Amino acid sequence: MGIARKYTCRAGFLPAGQVWKPALLTNFFTALVYVVAIGRVVSNLDNLWNVLAYCSGVAVGTLVGMAWEQRMALGFAEVRFISAQKSDALADALRQAGFGVTEFYGHGRERAVGIVEAFVPRKNVGAVLDIAEAVDPKSVATVTDARLVQRGYWDPARR
Repeated sequence: MGIARKYTCRAGFLPAGQVWKPALLTNFFTALVYVVAIGRVVSNLDNLWNVLAYCSGVAVGTLVGMAWEQRMALGFAEVRFISAQKSDALADALRQAGFGVTEFYGHGRERAVGIVEAFVPRKNVGAVLDIAEAVDPKSVATVTDARLVQRGYWDPARR
């Protein structure tokens, strides 16, 4: 179970800029759990139940670690919308909700499009997607993790 937490937590801490303390702690306890667990499994390889229990623990630990990391929602995300008709309204709605937005204009396959981009705390991604769905349900949305965000507009109420 510790192995999964190590990777999911470390991935969660890095975008938040909280690198060394959490990574040090998670790596220490991961190594401790790994040494104890694998030691017991290797010493009893003829016992199929030990091997199955270890494999099940790693699988369940991965799921628990992923759910935990998702729930913590540390760091920032880049949310981008491509809209054929309502990019201005979408940008205005996001600004009204307190999010900083940048607008671009481009050309898609058949016509001009508006591109709306916002860097938001990961915990606010759902709210941003809900606003976009209400304003322009046909917009194309992408969400990517932002490893580091420096400067820019941040609404104090959303921090």
